Amino acid sequence: LGTLLTNAMFAAGIPTIQSLREHKSLGSLNVIPFAMLFGNCLSWTSYSLYVSNPYIFMSSAPGILFGLYLFSTGIQYGSPLQRKQLEILIYFSTTLVLIS
Repeated sequence: LGTLLTNAMFAAGIPTIQSLREHKSLGSLNVIPFAMLFGNCLSWTSYSLYVSNPYIFMSSAPGILFGLYLFSTGIQYGSPLQRKQLEILIYFSTTLVLIS
């Protein structure tokens, strides 16, 4: 049940992101959650592989893909400030997972 709810939560943002892509602008949207979703799911997926837990994996792995979709949207249509924020946070999140 938890896996289904988690994936439904990720899917709930798809219409908003598709609308942003249609308008080719993020406007004043806060992009920090984009990177945080990716970093959080990357961390949990890495942990699930370490402890061999398929339930955590199935809850977190789709979030990595959705986080990358959000990230690509932000890079394509974000302002220079939004792009810079995304780049810094993605690099930080990925580095943190790799060194842990």
